[in-house]
Amino acid sequence: MTTRTRLGVSIISALILSACAAQPYRVVHVAPTSDAGAIYTCALGLATSLGYTAAQANKDSGFFKVERSQRKGPSSIHWGETVNEELTVLVLTVPNQPPTLQVTAAANSSFGRNARLLEPTAEGKADAEKLIQTCAK
Repeated sequence: MTTRTRLGVSIISALILSACAAQPYRVVHVAPTSDAGAIYTCALGLATSLGYTAAQANKDSGFFKVERSQRKGPSSIHWGETVNEELTVLVLTVPNQPPTLQVTAAANSSFGRNARLLEPTAEGKADAEKLIQTCAK
């Protein structure tokens, strides 16, 4: 097999694998009666009350990311799979328009040094919806 053929096969394989990769779950809602600061405070407070830990947060930009990890397997100390859930939240403000709350749920799994993307868990999707329903009023 020539180098060119191997390169072509590699590219096609990568495209097929990327098409099959897990997709994040995103919900967006316009908040017609709230101000951006109140939405941000509500969403961050609710996310932490749901068991997530803030990994990145910047109130001025209206962005934060929260994470939650669960270990699964016979022994959570020595070996087993770790499922990492993540919510990324953006409060978008555009002049002369009501703020918009966007929440994206994603998940990945790690076992030792191997990591792979997962579909967001049902609980992660429900948490994203809960943020929207509670804070985008």
